[in-house]
Amino acid sequence: MSELAAARQLHAEMKGYINALPDAPAASGDLSVKEKFEEVDRIVNAVREITARQVIILDLIISHLEASR
Repeated sequence: MSELAAARQLHAEMKGYINALPDAPAASGDLSVKEKFEEVDRIVNAVREITARQVIILDLIISHLEASR
């Protein structure tokens, strides 16, 4: 897979992760404390995954820039 194709694939995946993030509940009483912690865990894991993918994209950009010198 070319660097451009890999970057495009990661871009699409990251957009998918962002779109998959849950909306905030309508009112704070909608969720139990346990459900709130579970929701926070899901959000933290999604952000962690997005950050990891951003690092991969930056690696691709750096590689491309170094190769084009």
